[in-house]
Amino acid sequence: MMTTEYQHFGKYELHKRISRNANGEFWKGYDPELHQPVAIKVYYINQVDATFISRFAQRMGVLTSIHHANIVPIQDFYIAPSKNADEAASSVACIVMDYIEAPTLADYIRSTSSLGKLPPGAELLHLFTSLSLAIDYAHQNGIIHGHIKPSSILLGKNTSSQNKIGEPLLIDFELSGILQNSSSFSEPYYLAPEQIRGYPANERSDVYTLGIILYELCTGVLPFRGNRRVAIMMQHINALPTPPALLNPTISPALTNVIMRSLAKDPGIRFASASSMTVALAKALNMAVPENLVRSAYLLDLLSDSDATRPNNPVVAPRIMQPLHITSQFDRSTFAQNSWPWSGASIVEAVQAPEKLSREQVGRDHSSAASSRPTPITPIPSMEPFPFTRRRRFYKTLIIILIIFILLSSIITVGAILLSSRASPSNSLVGHAYLLNSGQLTGTTQGINSELQINLANIQNLAAGTSYYCWLLGDKTNTHVAPLLLGQLALNHGATNFLYPGDQQHDNLLGTYSRLLITVGRTNAAASDPLRDTASWRYYAEIPQTPIPGDVLHFSMLDHLRHLLVNSPELALRQIQGGPAIWLVRNTSDVLELANSAGNDWHNKDASSLRAQVIRILDYIDGTAGVQTDVPKGTPLLTDPAISQVALLGPTPGQLQPPGSLYTNKPLPGYIYLVGMYTNALLQAPQATPDQHQLVAQITTGLNEVKSALDQIHRDAVRLIQLNSGQLLQPASLSMLNDLTMQAQNAYAGQFDSVTDQLKGGVLSIYGNLQRLATFAVMPYTGSAL
Repeated sequence: MMTTEYQHFGKYELHKRISRNANGEFWKGYDPELHQPVAIKVYYINQVDATFISRFAQRMGVLTSIHHANIVPIQDFYIAPSKNADEAASSVACIVMDYIEAPTLADYIRSTSSLGKLPPGAELLHLFTSLSLAIDYAHQNGIIHGHIKPSSILLGKNTSSQNKIGEPLLIDFELSGILQNSSSFSEPYYLAPEQIRGYPANERSDVYTLGIILYELCTGVLPFRGNRRVAIMMQHINALPTPPALLNPTISPALTNVIMRSLAKDPGIRFASASSMTVALAKALNMAVPENLVRSAYLLDLLSDSDATRPNNPVVAPRIMQPLHITSQFDRSTFAQNSWPWSGASIVEAVQAPEKLSREQVGRDHSSAASSRPTPITPIPSMEPFPFTRRRRFYKTLIIILIIFILLSSIITVGAILLSSRASPSNSLVGHAYLLNSGQLTGTTQGINSELQINLANIQNLAAGTSYYCWLLGDKTNTHVAPLLLGQLALNHGATNFLYPGDQQHDNLLGTYSRLLITVGRTNAAASDPLRDTASWRYYAEIPQTPIPGDVLHFSMLDHLRHLLVNSPELALRQIQGGPAIWLVRNTSDVLELANSAGNDWHNKDASSLRAQVIRILDYIDGTAGVQTDVPKGTPLLTDPAISQVALLGPTPGQLQPPGSLYTNKPLPGYIYLVGMYTNALLQAPQATPDQHQLVAQITTGLNEVKSALDQIHRDAVRLIQLNSGQLLQPASLSMLNDLTMQAQNAYAGQFDSVTDQLKGGVLSIYGNLQRLATFAVMPYTGSAL
């Protein structure tokens, strides 16, 4: 392990080494001019050349020019050759910062969350508000942190007596992408999946890390753990974290939503900015959103997100700094001969005009150079900036649907990849397009199936001046639906990964469109109506629309998918907007939330509220038509009559009705039955693929498991409701409540498999598979689509 041989860097004296590891050292130093202590971080560098110095100078130039109350400022920086010839590192890089004697967020977590003490909501909001504003400020200045972790967040003194956590101060921005041998992978717990895959960190990588910190604060443990570095890294890429509520039952579904969305494997699914994540956190905690946070999130989200940040995109557009001119005259041999450290000022001069630097200039007295600051290097826009999806995140209603969007994003993505990897019998399949949920909810159907992800390969290259355009078309029989232009497709070696973010209303695309078309046209001049020029058609996909043979009501596969995921006839008749799939998820989520609340009521010795929660659970499971058989006579309905009129379980029809029947003047079967009925009905279509058959088999297994869990919840609830107030507060009742809560968690998120360290089953998984049934299989257009 290398040891720093210098006693000072420039004017800064090294007084006391605080820590040392394989990558460098941390010193408490002293500034004799200002008569104050400074913090000095020293990094071991294996190789220093003109390219490294250019990159180092660029990054340090920007870092020294940014000023934010929650970012520890960098005062100066140096590079010096190693004085120990026996060491593997040839050089050292030194960064001088303000010295702040304060605990870290890691210390705070060890004294609170790790001991089972969930930080108060006010402290969480204060912490993340300050952090997110600082991180977004850095992002706006072209700086990605790349490795935020609790130990890189100091907790300074807080002037507010309301928050004991302290004022967060970010350090270590300099680690991102510059010091290649600093081995950030040595601590893989806080790395985003795309970083582990070798892609540069981006804004949403920092959001992912904030999600890990929020998870740790709320549960006391990291989402991905293990003894081997590689195993932890693979978990980041492939594994879903244990739902936080399994580790801490007091965590609400809304807070779970914020955590899990932040931890989505796909960067495009995460929050567009740190501020927008914290806005959602404030709402999940039922706290007022700070005004400065709202402004920051709104402005950043208007500029946010594009496919360029997705790790599976071959082209990742970096932030481009003002170029520095380096000539071959400046090389490592010249550097190695110099006995005096290079300072921030001299580095900038060297890489901008190396021919002006003689050895005498390099070795000059550093006192004047150190007192000056390096010329700030102003970022200029990238040739391919990050035009992230234009969104405003208004969470008005149905927050639980967002959890589907988060937890199943990886399932959908993996499913699409698996589908894409299976070769078509004719070898003509070029890829798939699949629906996603934007989470921008203004109603029951908005925000569901409102985005489209397109992943294609083996696409023919085009002549210069022409481009591919992607469209969504209405049904073959509906000529009144105008084609919807999704955008121009950018190819890279015949492949494209394109996300259509939906419209401002976040409308359900599946409710209007059923066909996907790719045309050819002049670059930046898409046709106004591709239906008029079929000669421009190149690739095509559709969801089967011909009536299924033997279907009594003459419905097609498309009809049944819409019944499941958009609107169904029997629910529409009862003024319930949305398909049974989303209501199965939403009502099961409500049962889980009620179960957690009932457990809290037991601990608070509130028998009246506990009884009310159990009645509400039965309202959801039995529905308005069946709950009176399980509760005392005269018990009022405690849930919304419109929502609970359809049971989760409900009666099985004595006489089976064809899928899509209205059940007029008859009890409507429960959501479990309706979902199973529609999924099996669409398999009767001749066009049903082996993948769809496999998905339906998984859905059927999952529905049976959920039904079993709901049956047990029903039995526990019926037993509890028969007890008087005194009996409800006995330990035996708590045992039943615990079982009820566990079964509700199983029904919602699935059962935890200790072997695979993942969840399996549950309505969330079922919903993801239902959404995958509506995947577009894209093939070359053959002239038979009309």
